[in-house]
Amino acid sequence: ITAKSNGCVDTKSGSITVVPKPVITYTKQHFAIPDIRITTNNRKVFTPSDLVADKNTYSWNFGDVDSTTSNQRVAEFTYNKKGTYTVRMKVTTADGCVVTFTDTTKVDVGVSVGEELAAKFDLVAYPNPLTNNAFVSLSLVKSENISIVITDVLGREISTTNYDKVSVGKHNFELTSNNFTAAGAYFVKVKIGDETVVKSLVKQ
Repeated sequence: ITAKSNGCVDTKSGSITVVPKPVITYTKQHFAIPDIRITTNNRKVFTPSDLVADKNTYSWNFGDVDSTTSNQRVAEFTYNKKGTYTVRMKVTTADGCVVTFTDTTKVDVGVSVGEELAAKFDLVAYPNPLTNNAFVSLSLVKSENISIVITDVLGREISTTNYDKVSVGKHNFELTSNNFTAAGAYFVKVKIGDETVVKSLVKQ
């Protein structure tokens, strides 16, 4: 660095370390949705190629219609509709480098029956992704018995709550945070009378 003041010239030199931009990709694993036998590869697990010890941070976009995101290192998401989705991973390294990797993932079977049932009852599970409590909202045109079962991605039951003779109208059911103790994907099976709707939630 050279500076001039009143005719004087002063020079100072130093070294600059240039860190090469890392190459980080991800691998994909595919699983069926528990208890829905027609599915084959709807649940996806995305694992980055870096190391946990690198202490990088992550931002995922799963490319679904809701543009669902996650900040987990190993990201999980369940697709309900058949199609090809573009999944984007953005990694910020400890040195401040930003690496983006994009790839596609294919879903062979849509869960149209569940979607139609969800529309029939105006049923949604939210927020998704969640950080604390979650809610199931639905509407009834006649009184029904309702059961809500929460499972993890391996199909292990976490909790079951039964509601007898729920009245006609719109209802919100709270799913407390103690059902979602670890980050990852969960399934919420809502049985309304003789019909069952399955929704997925992601805990960040």
